[in-house]
Amino acid sequence: MAKHLRLGLFVVAVGVLLTVALGRAPFGGALAQDGPNDDAKRLQGIWSVDPAMYKDVKDEEAIQSLRAVRVIFAGEFATFTHPPGNEEKGEFRLDASKKPKQIDLSDGVKGIYELKGDTLKLYWDKQAKKRGRPMMFPAKPEGDPDLFFLLLKREKK
Repeated sequence: MAKHLRLGLFVVAVGVLLTVALGRAPFGGALAQDGPNDDAKRLQGIWSVDPAMYKDVKDEEAIQSLRAVRVIFAGEFATFTHPPGNEEKGEFRLDASKKPKQIDLSDGVKGIYELKGDTLKLYWDKQAKKRGRPMMFPAKPEGDPDLFFLLLKREKK
């Protein structure tokens, strides 16, 4: 039961974080060029939550909420859509030269990413200004409400 409550709170927290992160004024600047891999181009498209994130969840409402989350990369912008019909849009910036690779969604929300084929991992801290950017992906979801992990799959056209 506690696991399902945590997942439900996670879904709500993702919505709140995205509202805060992308509802702020964008940090400006053009999309960063990532070098030979050009991850910014490879990110373009629609991404949904990988079913592996909710495979053990029994709460159907939480599962439906996670299934409805979309992250859309179009040009310099990332748009997050999530229940109940919320949408946030803002510029994003990548730095693929760092280890791990870095993504900024606003001047205060900084994270890391990993892009392998049609799988995208995102992990960010909305308190990055105080605590710094996460430097590694979690082995398992953490209880900190300011840390967010998403495992995404590219939607097929």
